[in-house]
Amino acid sequence: MQSINGNIKTDFQWVDLAFKPVEVDSFKNDVIGNNKFLQRRAKLMLEAYNKGWEVTKYPYGVQAIRLGDSFTILALSGEVVVDYSLRTKKEYPKENLFVAGYCNEVMCYIPSKRVLKEGGYEAELNMIYYGMPGPFAESIEENIFNTIHKVLKNVGAKK
Repeated sequence: MQSINGNIKTDFQWVDLAFKPVEVDSFKNDVIGNNKFLQRRAKLMLEAYNKGWEVTKYPYGVQAIRLGDSFTILALSGEVVVDYSLRTKKEYPKENLFVAGYCNEVMCYIPSKRVLKEGGYEAELNMIYYGMPGPFAESIEENIFNTIHKVLKNVGAKK
């Protein structure tokens, strides 16, 4: 066990995560289909379009909590894939860092660019069950990492 002394520093920032563009007609087709999960999401999306709600991006929270100079928690929203932890620890090798998912909000899986390219449940299909318009754009990982760098810098994390 290692003692942790000193001040607590925190930072929280939002970043907008873009979805890949989806044609409204695809939701209209899903409504009349026989898959109840696609129907439910299609109804939600069509209602959102009709009311003028934002469906092209999602606000995503990134938080850092630094305890003294010896331990930092990176708190990521959603069900993030392991790539975020591995990359953060690689980019901050001098930091005693704990990367946690499921923090502040769980809206869906948060894929990396690698996972998006692979496709499948974590990249695409889960979005149906979470009522999201579609898979995220490939810019997701870099947008999140730009924000990770900001919050870690603001709390004094060492690279």
